[in-house]
Amino acid sequence: MNQDDNSSGKSLVLLAKSISPSLGTKEQMVTEFIAENWREVSNTNIKELSKRLKVSEATIIKVCKRLNCDGFYMLKQKLHDYLLKNEQVIEDFNINDTPEEILKKVFNQAIAALQNTLTILDLKSFNQAVLAVNNARKILFIGLGGSGSIAADACHKFLKVGMMANYYTDTNLQLMAASLLTEGDVVIGISHSGQSKSVINAMKLTQKNGAKTVCITNYIRSPITDVSDISLVSSALNSPLTGENASARIVSLSILDALYMAVVLRHFDDSMTNLEKTRKSVISSRYKIRRKYEKK
Repeated sequence: MNQDDNSSGKSLVLLAKSISPSLGTKEQMVTEFIAENWREVSNTNIKELSKRLKVSEATIIKVCKRLNCDGFYMLKQKLHDYLLKNEQVIEDFNINDTPEEILKKVFNQAIAALQNTLTILDLKSFNQAVLAVNNARKILFIGLGGSGSIAADACHKFLKVGMMANYYTDTNLQLMAASLLTEGDVVIGISHSGQSKSVINAMKLTQKNGAKTVCITNYIRSPITDVSDISLVSSALNSPLTGENASARIVSLSILDALYMAVVLRHFDDSMTNLEKTRKSVISSRYKIRRKYEKK
């Protein structure tokens, strides 16, 4: 987690949302309530919360410690301070929304996801990811569905500056490619939920072969983080209308863009030389296509 914001009420709410799926039923009830009703929690006491959620005070205190608070008083104080800052509330979509309102909400959710991720993203882990990719002989990007599209975009960026990068969205091809990676190679698995089985299995295989594993996910404790040497955790709200990873796509792309830029700037001259080579390699095909349509 970003050390500059590690103790803030905002990071506490984001952490509660991120770890919730990995907890037991009762602890999950508490973290979900904190994440969704943090304003109310900031103005209640532990006995009232215990009675409302029908969990013991000991369970609430255990959750507080998971959220880096000594006890409920500290948690409540952080949330109260957060409330006093009058943070912007991101509204969900409504059936009566006008097109203009929808546009603003989509943009606001994306902006919030980026800002929240910048708050919770562990800078040490990001630096480790930069170092791993910078020294990699080969980079393999893997993901399914929307995450597969993100993998393709990232592969394109790294390949055009001369790095040996591949991506696969097919389960069997992911496993085959992973089986060939060894020490000195890096696999980057992208999974919003952190539960994509084929991606996890491929990363397990890669890890056994000695390659470095990096994941980009929305949940700090999930199956994919268990098989990752380096975890880059985003924060994006889920919406039943836009899909589970709508805002997360923008965040994941931004994390990978930052990773790309950090690596490129370490080898700027070589990167620019390779960029020019790869650009020239596709000019002729682009020119032929353009000429084809100009004749019509």
